[in-house]
Amino acid sequence: MSQPDSTHWLQKLSRIERLLCTFAFAILTLCIFSDVLLREIFGSGIHWAQRIALNANVLLVFAGIGIATSKDEHLRPRILDHVFPASWDSIIVRLQQLIMSIFCLAVMILACVVVYKTWQLAETDDVLGWPVWPLQSLIPIAFLLASIRHAYYFFKPEYVPVRNKVAAS
Repeated sequence: MSQPDSTHWLQKLSRIERLLCTFAFAILTLCIFSDVLLREIFGSGIHWAQRIALNANVLLVFAGIGIATSKDEHLRPRILDHVFPASWDSIIVRLQQLIMSIFCLAVMILACVVVYKTWQLAETDDVLGWPVWPLQSLIPIAFLLASIRHAYYFFKPEYVPVRNKVAAS
């Protein structure tokens, strides 16, 4: 029996994140399209459609963090990319991953505090009447997964995704 690839869990996680993004985008599109269509035809839309679309967008954004991280497509300043000699690249890559892992972990902790306070206050969405904290829970989950991913890349820098370079024409 062959040994499973050590990135198998990352591939499964990325697949789940892509499926969540696809689902969220479909819900967002369906809600907004239906609302606009009904508003144009009957003069009145679906009162909750925009709020559902907003919630779907939140899911889309926070599932997208993992996709961006897995492909090295997240936004970051690249001004210092060529300041240090190429011989330092392996150290710099590991340092970047460590800093990002710590940063994501810190954001996750702060987000947990916010979610906990929202849960304590029993805050609900004005339109839907749903508790707010389950949707907010996506924030610490997304940053925890990003932190784990960056920590993995720190310990196994050979798996750091390489951004596709577009040749200058």
